Amino acid sequence: MLKLEYSREAVEALRYWRFHHPHPLVQLKMEGVLLHSQGVLNEQIQHICGISKATLYRYLHAYQEGGVERLKELHLHRQESALVHQRTTLEEHFRTRWDRFQPKPIPKHRKSSKQRNSSRA
Repeated sequence: MLKLEYSREAVEALRYWRFHHPHPLVQLKMEGVLLHSQGVLNEQIQHICGISKATLYRYLHAYQEGGVERLKELHLHRQESALVHQRTTLEEHFRTRWDRFQPKPIPKHRKSSKQRNSSRA
């Protein structure tokens, strides 16, 4: 069991960033650690936040290592596309062919219904 100390300022920061951080993952981290600071059992935190035991411990260890500022850090990893090396070639290909797929303007030689009705009168 991880024993963490929470200062009054840290709890206030957790409460603030729980709703005000722009990224929802950071908000979730803040909520999990805030609930821990209030003495909520780990199993309950996992259920409330919808996270695993390992994820909760990752959040708590991050807080232990660097406090609220560490919880704000995001380390999102995206797999690089196999086409990333062809990006400029693909962009050029689609730009040169874009004109073919643009809608053609409607010809203006047809009379409107008003013009047709006024010529009959």
